[in-house]
Amino acid sequence: MSRRTAVRALGALLVLLACRSAPPPPAPIGRVVRDRRAADDARDDGAPQVADVLYRQAAAEAHATDRRDLAADAEYRQGLSRLAAGDAVGAERILEAAATDAQRAGAPALAARAHLALARARQDRGGAELEPVLRLALAEGEAARDPLARALALVGLAALADDPAARGLLDQAEGLAGQEPAVACPLRLQRARRAERAGAPAGELFRAAAAALAAGWRPAARRSLCATVVALRRGGREAEAALLERELAESAAAAP
Repeated sequence: MSRRTAVRALGALLVLLACRSAPPPPAPIGRVVRDRRAADDARDDGAPQVADVLYRQAAAEAHATDRRDLAADAEYRQGLSRLAAGDAVGAERILEAAATDAQRAGAPALAARAHLALARARQDRGGAELEPVLRLALAEGEAARDPLARALALVGLAALADDPAARGLLDQAEGLAGQEPAVACPLRLQRARRAERAGAPAGELFRAAAAALAAGWRPAARRSLCATVVALRRGGREAEAALLERELAESAAAAP
């Protein structure tokens, strides 16, 4: 065998070995995006179980392509869907995975939102360890230069703090994104409740919280305000309860 023939044979053998040892081609990224979009549609159409399957499928496909950012996004959406359906325990597990994948993907904005949602899931199931998660969300929001995520983390931390530290945190949140409905409603509601506990007039503060709710309709915020109406009535504060109830009714009419 000539030297040229031997080199060619060796080259062909190496190509053959490389083909045999190479991993199978990853699933197309387009399939991940397609399944995620279909899951969003199923969620919006009131089919959470279908959405759950599609989000899980999108996350698995993203992992197969080594795209942790896309996997984290799908997991984050799946966790939010589980949370909206009342499955706080399942949501917590999924959102922990989303936060971890987002951190490994170097996506601090997504990691911050996953940690914020994780804190909500733990709160809904009555769990602890909220402060460390919120502080992670705050740090990630700062790294991502995301004022909304930072403001939401500060509002959450304020709920765990005593006065005057809580007032300072709420002031910071308001300065960052106080006009965003997602921030304005819980921020104003927390101020109203703190004023109420201190024995100060809180009717206008509750009214401001309800007005923020109308600007950005959120079922969880509405449930919280409705519970406040009941508490006000039990405490004999009928005028404030009636005012807040009227604002809630107007918010519902104005909601998109």
